[in-house]
Amino acid sequence: MAAENFDNEIDEVSSFQYTGIPEEEAWLFSKLLFIWEKPLFDRAKKLHRRGNALQMEDLLPLPSCDYGDVVGEKFERAWEKQQRLHKSAAAASGNKKLNDLSNISNTDDENQGTTKVRRALLEVMGRKFLYAGILKAVNTGLQFCYPILLNEILKFIERTQTGAYNETDPWYDRYRGYWLSALLLVAMGSKAITE
Repeated sequence: MAAENFDNEIDEVSSFQYTGIPEEEAWLFSKLLFIWEKPLFDRAKKLHRRGNALQMEDLLPLPSCDYGDVVGEKFERAWEKQQRLHKSAAAASGNKKLNDLSNISNTDDENQGTTKVRRALLEVMGRKFLYAGILKAVNTGLQFCYPILLNEILKFIERTQTGAYNETDPWYDRYRGYWLSALLLVAMGSKAITE
């Protein structure tokens, strides 16, 4: 029986293939918790049992939006747009001829080129980096919640032990430690998700 399971496992390991692109097919909860990567870890675990390691063909396929040709085409379109905007701005200003480069210093040309590259990159990848930046800011804010909430919970415990709360106090004061603990749980769970 054990030999049959091992043989089935070897067949399963040697005939491994992804169907589709797991990251693109993942739903929100799966993306937040990286459940879509589970086939890769299962594969690594099975290979490790046999004394093998992951190979290049075992890795998860890239999402179509991350392929170099797709990103390259987007960047070329954004670069051409920046070139057109630069030419139209230069033509509108009327103080330089486009073909006359003798008045442009290397520093001016480098600064304009750097600005165009930045704008093109921002157009291509800006939204992803904006989302990542917002997520990182939320994560950092949640990181500061832990010591603040923990301090408040400890103050509540100290006050409770000294008898500062009694039955006539409003419920939100008497149960302050509980709702602060629940808030701490939510904050730490949210922080783990935004990592």
